[in-house]
Amino acid sequence: MAAHWRRFLRTGVLACALWTAGCSASTEDGGGFFVPDAGVDGAAAPSDTAASGDTAVSNDTAVSDDAAVLNDTAVSDDAAVSNDAAVSNDAAVSNDTAGSDDAAGSDPCPDAPALDDPPCNGVDDDCDGQTDEDVTVVCSDDNACTEEACGEGEQAGQCVSTPTTCPDDSLCASWTCEPTSGCEKTLNQGVPCDDNNACTEAEACKNGFCAGSAIVCDDGDPCTSDNCSPATGCDHPALPDGSPCGTKKSCQAGVCAPNGALFAHTSSALYRLDAGLKQFIKVGNFTFDKSSGSVTDIAINRNEVLYAVTFNDLFSCNSKTAACTWVMDLPESYNGLTFVPKGTVKKATDALIGVANSGKWTLLDFDATPPTSQVLGSYGSGYTSSGDAFSVAGVGTFATVKKTGQLSDYLVEINPATGAVIKEIGATGATNLWGFAWWDGVFYGFSSNSNVYAINTTTGQATPLTTGWTVPSAAWWGAGVSTEALF
Repeated sequence: MAAHWRRFLRTGVLACALWTAGCSASTEDGGGFFVPDAGVDGAAAPSDTAASGDTAVSNDTAVSDDAAVLNDTAVSDDAAVSNDAAVSNDAAVSNDTAGSDDAAGSDPCPDAPALDDPPCNGVDDDCDGQTDEDVTVVCSDDNACTEEACGEGEQAGQCVSTPTTCPDDSLCASWTCEPTSGCEKTLNQGVPCDDNNACTEAEACKNGFCAGSAIVCDDGDPCTSDNCSPATGCDHPALPDGSPCGTKKSCQAGVCAPNGALFAHTSSALYRLDAGLKQFIKVGNFTFDKSSGSVTDIAINRNEVLYAVTFNDLFSCNSKTAACTWVMDLPESYNGLTFVPKGTVKKATDALIGVANSGKWTLLDFDATPPTSQVLGSYGSGYTSSGDAFSVAGVGTFATVKKTGQLSDYLVEINPATGAVIKEIGATGATNLWGFAWWDGVFYGFSSNSNVYAINTTTGQATPLTTGWTVPSAAWWGAGVSTEALF
């Protein structure tokens, strides 16, 4: 209480100094002051509470400007002075957060526990949203071949270690577990193995896997595809007809044959050469929309459009059905018919030539309106038509002819623009070669006595087709081949 009295006395002295009238000290009843009824500047006189309660001057406003008293921190801890501004602003008491906000007893998330605290308590000890996350550190047994976890059931709350599972061994790799490093793989390089792939061979272990070299499935046939199935191995299905298989060649029935087509015919039926099967397949009997007759010869342009002549008329025919449509009347009969390539007689298109028995070479211009005919020339003196001629771009124009005084038919080369013989190659040794065509490097002659010959292009000698060939017994009247396509 001594501090309070010192303050009280000091305050009283100051009061007396300010209140110059009627101020006196008294020791009666505890030595308090008796103040006049009125204060300085009209302030109300403070009430005398010092004697009644030994408390500080609770309503002391007369000394409100005395900074020395208002900020007296020496009495800041004296709780009795409840209204003393010097005390009420003393942060050491009124704002003592060390006492009022002391977290030591109420903070629900203290500092995270040390890692050696038991981790398997199911509590989020460090308030990071996870529980027991340090289990692998706290529970570690320093063995890379075990895995640590919190136990369950009877082992709840305990660290539990289980053996690490390494990959299974294979023929190409072995696995072991080392306590310091864990699972380790040993490669079995070069060990023979089977990868269960029919498209590989010479399999061996390499870098932990079974691998082999791809097998070669090429069968050397341009008309098959070379496939390989892992289950069954190589497979060689035939390519569709018409698939390219070489320069100006395509696949026909699984065989690589020159593009275009070679046809032969009797007076009433059309046949097509199947070079792969070495036989002539019958297309069908000729039919006509009008003026039907015996077909004396046929010719085929580069687009495989087939034309046929009878003794009196020219027809266009479907090469797949032998159905014929009338085109024009003929100025005379022709026993030979051929197209010559564009650029020889016509600049932009193949030209159709009719060959008369006399050897006359006539342009049949069915594209004109109306269709016309024009004699371009003839074989020349001493030659008449045996029955046919052909003209193929890159090969030449050739014919079988009868030579005056000779029984055998002859092979000759022709000028396609005029029909004149420009070279006599030689006697064929065969007669009645009414059909003549070229295919894939071979000259073929067809006789009316049912024989088919291969004709030597150097000597002209004809040799019957026998070995490997199936030739129908037919009286051949002619043959035809496209002007471009046989290379």
